[in-house]
Parts: sequence; structure tokens; C-alpha cells
Amino acid sequence: QGLPKAGSMAVLLATSHSAPVWAPTADAFEEALLCPGLDRQFIVRSLDGRQLNAAPGDCCPRSVLPEEGYDDNTQLAHLDEANMLLNLSTRYEAGQIYTYVGTILVAINPYAELPLYGEERMRTYRGRPMRALAPHPYAIADLALRLLSRDREDQSIVVSGESGAGKTETCKTILRYLAFRSTAGSEAHSRADGRAAPARSLERQVLATNPALEAFGNACTLRNGNSSRFGKLVRTLLDPATCEIGGAKIDTYLLERSRVSSVPIGERAFHIFYQLCAGLPAERAEALGLSGGAASFRYLCAGGQTQINGVDDGEEFSAVLAAFETMGVPADALEEVWTLLAAVLHLGNVTFAEAPGQHGRVIVVPDVAVIDDPLNAVAATGNGGKGSAALAQAARLLGLDEEQLELALTKRAVRSLAGREAGVVANLDLFGASAARDGLCKGLYITLFSAVVGALNARLGALGAPEAAELLSPLRLSPNARTPEAMHNHLASPKSMSPNALAAIAAMTPGKGKPAKWASPRLSSPQQTRTLQSVSLLDIFGFECFERNGPEQLLINYANERLQRFFLGRVLDDELALCRAEGVPTPTGLTVGAGAECVAMLDQRAGPGLSMGIIRILEDEANVPGASDKSFATRVHATHAQHQCFVSARVTRGKNSRRSIAPSGLGAVSGPLGTSEGFVVKHFAGEVVYSSAGFLEKDSDALHAEIDEIVRDASLRLRLPSEAQPYVVAKSNGSAVAKAGDILAQAGNGFAARIARFMPVTAGGGGVANGEGGGGERIASVANAAAGGGVRR
Repeated sequence: QGLPKAGSMAVLLATSHSAPVWAPTADAFEEALLCPGLDRQFIVRSLDGRQLNAAPGDCCPRSVLPEEGYDDNTQLAHLDEANMLLNLSTRYEAGQIYTYVGTILVAINPYAELPLYGEERMRTYRGRPMRALAPHPYAIADLALRLLSRDREDQSIVVSGESGAGKTETCKTILRYLAFRSTAGSEAHSRADGRAAPARSLERQVLATNPALEAFGNACTLRNGNSSRFGKLVRTLLDPATCEIGGAKIDTYLLERSRVSSVPIGERAFHIFYQLCAGLPAERAEALGLSGGAASFRYLCAGGQTQINGVDDGEEFSAVLAAFETMGVPADALEEVWTLLAAVLHLGNVTFAEAPGQHGRVIVVPDVAVIDDPLNAVAATGNGGKGSAALAQAARLLGLDEEQLELALTKRAVRSLAGREAGVVANLDLFGASAARDGLCKGLYITLFSAVVGALNARLGALGAPEAAELLSPLRLSPNARTPEAMHNHLASPKSMSPNALAAIAAMTPGKGKPAKWASPRLSSPQQTRTLQSVSLLDIFGFECFERNGPEQLLINYANERLQRFFLGRVLDDELALCRAEGVPTPTGLTVGAGAECVAMLDQRAGPGLSMGIIRILEDEANVPGASDKSFATRVHATHAQHQCFVSARVTRGKNSRRSIAPSGLGAVSGPLGTSEGFVVKHFAGEVVYSSAGFLEKDSDALHAEIDEIVRDASLRLRLPSEAQPYVVAKSNGSAVAKAGDILAQAGNGFAARIARFMPVTAGGGGVANGEGGGGERIASVANAAAGGGVRR
């Protein structure tokens, strides 16, 4: 029934006895027996004797494991997918959620508190070889510090995985270890200049950034009660000799701004809204119009979920206030933040209707009162029937006249192609007015988020070493460094690689056996030498596949495609290069695998013989008058119908319905979906069906001038610390004062450019980081997975 695919299977097929194997099923592997049959043929039977529809050559020999499994999958007698999953499952059932795969740490989320952490456990991992103790994120962090100290090279730790796999918690675990080592180092090497105490304060501030960032950037989703809806890169500068933290900075990207005004069913908006409603003192809540709680706001009830089981939003708000206090952000500076958040909520309750007999003119109607069923609403009289109380509250909180705000939401000034006002005012229709309202709310929230991140960075920078501010500016390639195109199949000299280099491989210059040269930001003095090195921690959103997938999922999965391709290029290509340089035989023609093709299909620019990528098509359609979601989807099909990573959205199920198959555990999409309604992309993690509805609206979000002006005026009112004025509460936060149209316009293309800045990918192979993450860094990795397995036993 077919030839075996592996040498070990050939041995099994040569025996006359039944042999234990793993038989592939539709979504996993099943424990089975390979039994001899007639005419020297073999059949596959389940343990209960049923004959299975599996070819013997597709089965895998079943490894015999110790009671708690192996702490490194490379110790398996048969190294294949089924036995790796078996080992992970065995360890998980034994309470061991961490397992190595060579130099990679795999973490399976138990969704429970385990006694695996704390200062006492940290002490046991300090300075110990990676495999001297049980697998743990502490070991990965300690390895990065030891390599930092030994080689004086920047390090990177990449945390990736599916949505809900525990990436955020893993990142916090690693940061706590870095802070622990820094505190221990500063106590053991107290400096004569008295900087040991401020360093410990800096460590507390690094840890205090988490509650603030999670409040403004995380939300409850169907998968995860505390899902990061943005990506972040935390760069920590340390003294290689003492591991003392000398500076830190947080870079963020792709905040899911659509969650402000559009919350999926069963999910919540950003945590901070609910925390604000539950945690403000009664007097302050009344002043902001929040006395009714989260249930009185349309944006917060849209998903039908206002509570998280086991979470007290009021207590969480107190933790956020404590975090800002630790960061040194004055309480009075936060008052304007709470005011703008309340304004966003009240704006969300503003609704519109066509004025009777006025040729489509749109007016603001009385408030929408949220009733017991949060997915439905009824009209209420609101403000005595003379106007909208929600509009009045929003105007008051924004410092605007009520009529002025209504005009901005229902009309816009017509401008020429040159941007000059034509002296004509156009009425917005119902869709346009709603889009203006939602756009204003998203613009205000993005401004707030940027200001909060800027304030956190300002306070981190204020306590950092003088050198840190210059070193934490963006890194650039030096003139003699390799270009991304030259990174593939590079060779390493054995002399340049230490025995532990496999743990975190450095990129090598082709043919010279020397590390690639990367230009750090220039220091103030030519004689000044660099005394601090960085450990960069990348926490990227996980791969997502829901019942309904939109542009947010496309960009998140695109980022994961880039990261996957980058990871394979750095780890596998470098492993192969090292083996070949040391004379270790490697299979001829072995390649990293697929990945670049999907990335190119998503972000490739049009050129001779090159089709325009899906994200580029979206950008192009956003600038075409009269374009729609249907025209976008139709164009995507016309461009990529024959691409190997593209599947027609029209998949038949029965006679009149269609569906797409999603990977196990990621959810299937069912129902009619034609070529003008969506498309299917074959990602490395599985197929995902994207519904084109809302793509153009969510991607553009450009604000007309009147709304733009309101956002800018609001940003000027913020008095949070900025990187320009970290100690004094500024009248205007320069980091937040950005043109709203620039922030919001064409999110997909802007995100693609930013991802490419530090994860370059070429059509030929892997790349290396050359942007925000710090090029030339060594990389350790933590891969998170949701609890489960994929092996049925």
C-alpha cells in the first residue's frame, strides 16, 4: 500500500510482527498498529482492531517515552511531528508545560497558576547552563545575559505563537528575570557614583509598564481574556559586566484601532474603558458622565460582553493607577486622559437620522439608551427631547461648542485637489456621519495610546544612563554591512563560533567568518565607547483565524508570516551553514521551506513579471473613486487566482452552500462566500477565509479636516510627560501631536512598511533584523502554544 517515507518505517515493514505506529487522521494522529497482511502487504489497524484508511508509508513509528517525557524533543528516538506532539502532551499531563526543541523553548498554556515562578526559582537559574535545570523562560533569559556578557553582542528573544497561547505572560516572566538579575547585579556591584538605587527604581519602572500597556492595548477576545491587540518590542540596555539595567524603551505597532468602535460578538473593547467606568470615584465618575457604568455605552456593549469571569475591573484600575505612580506620571496629568476616554464613550452614543423633508440632510437624534439586551437598543428622549445628551457631554469634555461638534460630524468642507477649501460645505449621509463619529473616536484613542507610550518611554529615559538615550534611537546598517539580499546561505567559519553558538546564532558575513557589522547610533564623542548592550524582547500578536476574519486578522497573520520566515531563515539557514562549515554532512538540496511565497503574495509591489500583493491592492483600491469591498475582492481573485498560496473562496458544501476548511482548533468559516465577497489565503499555520466586508473602510479611516482639527486640539490638551520633557508635565505632548490623517490613512500599507523595516524578507530566502530590533543580534526563541496537543491516545 505504498513505500515507507522514512528509514525507520522500512525496518518496521520488514518485520513479521505488529508494530506500534502513529496513523495520520484529518486533524491529528491516532495510536495504531502496523500489521502484516496477505501477499507481504501491511494494513493499519486501530488499537480496538478497526482497519484504518491510512497508508503504511504515511505512518510514523511510535516512540517509547519515560513517565514525564523528555525535556528536549531532540532526545526522541523518532523525531517527527507525531512523536513531538506525544512528548509535549505527556509532559503537559505531568505538569511540565515547558519543553525544549534544541535551542527553542516550547510553552503550552495551562490557563492556570502554577508554582513555577518567583525569586527563589530565579536564583536557581542564575548563571546555570541551559540544560542543567528543567526547561523554563528563566533559562532562555539567563542564556541571553550570559551571551551578552561573554560576547558583548546584542541579544534578541522572540516570543511567538497562536492567539491565546500565553505570549504576554511569557514576556512578563522574562522581564521579571531581567529585572531580578539587574537588581542582584546592582547590589553586588554598587557604584561609587550612587547610581545603584536609581537603577533599582528603573527596574521597577520597566515592570510597571506592563499594567499600563495592557490596560490601553489589551482586550478580552473569544480566545483570551487578556489578548494583546498590538505588538511591542521592549529594548532593555544592560551593563554586560553586572547585568544592571541602564535604560529601556518600548516600541509599539498595529494597535487594533477598529476595536474602539467595532467590537466582535462575545468580546470586549480595550480594558481601560471598563476599568475607568468601574474604578473612578463616584464624584469623578459623575462629573465625566460615567455613573451608569459600562452598560450605558454602545461601544462597550456591542460585543455583548462587559464582564470577565474572575476579574474585578475596579481593582484592575487601581493597579493601573499604581503603575503610573511607580512610573512617576503625576495623577493630575492623567485626569485629561480620563476625560478624553469619557468623551470617546459619549461620542459612541451619538446617533444620526435623516431630517424629514430636508433632502438627505443628517441630524443628531436623541440618545440611544442601552437596555437589558446589550445587542439591541431603543431610542430614548435624552436631554428633554431638545437634543442629544451624549453630544452635549462629548462636546463639554472636548472643550467644544455642541453645535460646532454636530457640524463637524454631519458636514464637511469641500476641498480642491490642491487641498484648498472651495467654499462649499457638503452634507454627509448617514454612513458618512457614522464614519466621521467612529473615525473621531479612533483618532482620539490612537492619540491617547501614543501619548501613554510616549509618557512611559519618557520616564524610562529619565532614569536611564546618559548613554542609553542615544543607543535606543533606531539602529541602521553600516555601509559595509550585508544587504538583506546577501543574507541567504551565508557561511560561518568554525573558528568564529563558540560551542554554545547554536543556542543563539549570530549572522555571519559571507566568506569572511566575521559578524556582520551594524551601525549603532553615534555617540556624542568619537572617543566614547559603548558600555551598554541590549536585550530586545519581541511580543508579537499570534496567528488568528476566527469565524469572521477581516483586515485586522490579515495584518496580524501577515506579521506572523514575516516572523516565521525570518525565524526559519535565522535558525535553520544558520544551522545548515554552521554544519557545512564544520564539515557535518547535510542532505543535498535541503531548504528552509515555504514562506516567502505567501509573504510576496501579501505585500509585493507590482513590477515586471511581479503581481501586486493583496495589501498593495488594498492601498490602491482605497485611492480609486467608487471602489468598494466587492471590487477589492474581485481584483484580488483576478490577480492571484493561480497563486499556490491562494484558494478560491467558492468552496462547495452540499448543493447550495460553501465553506472553507480551517486548521483544527482555529475555527471553521461556513456559509456562502463568492469571489466578490472574500478570499482564502494558505498561511503557514493553515487556511484562513477573509471576508472583504469592511476592508476599505477600516484601511483608510482618513479624517476630514474638521475632525482632524478636533483630534489635534485634543492632543494639545494632554499634559503627560514626553521624551522631550520627561520631568516636567508639558502643556503639549509632542509625541502625540500628529496629524490624525497621517496616523489613520492606509493602515495596512504603513504596517507592512514597518514590519519590513526590521524583518526583511527576500524572494530567495531569509533575512535578518536591521531596524528597530537591533540588527546583528543573536536570537533566542520562545514558542508558545495553547493547551491541547494534537495526539489522541
